[in-house]
Amino acid sequence: MGKAIYQPKGAAAEYAKYACNFYIGCSNECSYCYCKRWKWGNVPILKKCFKDEKHALEVFEKELNANLSELQKHGLFFSFTTDPMLKETESVTAKALFFAITMYLRRKSSELSANISSLFFLMSCSNVLCTTSSAI
Repeated sequence: MGKAIYQPKGAAAEYAKYACNFYIGCSNECSYCYCKRWKWGNVPILKKCFKDEKHALEVFEKELNANLSELQKHGLFFSFTTDPMLKETESVTAKALFFAITMYLRRKSSELSANISSLFFLMSCSNVLCTTSSAI
């Protein structure tokens, strides 16, 4: 895998076959969370393997593209080392999710290319109906 997407080891592997961590540390301070045990701190910081958030997303996109078929089968867990929806982390998480959804849709759309003429026909029929009904 890589820097952003990896296969969890130990107890974490019970929860997900693949995971993505951009940050370590969490400000939620949940009493049950193992993040405290690792002493990652209560302020999320970008992992040292990334230069900045832009670099983290570039790495993620590259790794996502290289492993998409496996990830489609098994899913991708965000994040064992922080809450991915904290105000400090949600922007990168949202952009990563956007990349993942976009890439998935691109792959799916290529599978549908055989039916594209039917799709255009339906769209043109729909447009005619809308144009006709608005003219009435």
